[in-house]
Amino acid sequence: MNADHPAEDGRGLVPENVPWGVPAGLAAVGATMLLPPVCGAFFGLATAGALDRMLALCAIEMLMLAGVVAFVELRAKEGRTTAGLLGLVPFRRSRLGTMAKVLALGALAYGAAMLGLWGVLRCLGMEWGDMPLQPVARLIAETDSLPVLAAAFAVVAVAVPVTEEVIFRGLLYLPLRSELGVRPAAVIVAVLFSAVHLYPWGALRLAVLSVVFVALFEVSGSLWPAIAAHGLYNGVCLVLLRLAAC
Repeated sequence: MNADHPAEDGRGLVPENVPWGVPAGLAAVGATMLLPPVCGAFFGLATAGALDRMLALCAIEMLMLAGVVAFVELRAKEGRTTAGLLGLVPFRRSRLGTMAKVLALGALAYGAAMLGLWGVLRCLGMEWGDMPLQPVARLIAETDSLPVLAAAFAVVAVAVPVTEEVIFRGLLYLPLRSELGVRPAAVIVAVLFSAVHLYPWGALRLAVLSVVFVALFEVSGSLWPAIAAHGLYNGVCLVLLRLAAC
């Protein structure tokens, strides 16, 4: 039996007993917060052009991903692969129906989170357009350059989803799952995933998204559906942002 693909016994195919601990996952999460501003200050990205900033963000995401892969490669024991340890394996097609249910329930929860945000805005006398945009979102909304938009799509819909899923739902969630169980681990990861974005206006919906991505990981036995859902969500947000700016 493949160690990366345990038998279906009610627990799914999510990797268990990974050869790293929670501190490694927390260190990677810390890197997602510190590396972009540190690199930005070192290379003077604050005054760089929009395209240069987008390309730099893509390079930083790839650097973090490469670091995680190298770390897992060093920790991998005989008979276990890096892809298998991180859940980057083919998903179970027999669970497509269950995955669709997870997405449907996730959409309802996301809608509830947005309704709650709308209520908060109303109490504050604000409209949707009054919420401040995150730096990358503001850059996307303000630019008319096709190269910048293409680079932004590559970062937001491809590089970020892959890196964040490998770090949050792979490197951090898996050891937490082994120590605490699925639900506590999912909650902790959701809180941290929301917090590192440093965007209070999106805190609840980001936490909901994190739980949905964990659920997809659990029911499919693979990280790829979570990566795909994350990328699709980010890509749709990018398109809606551009339509609103037109």
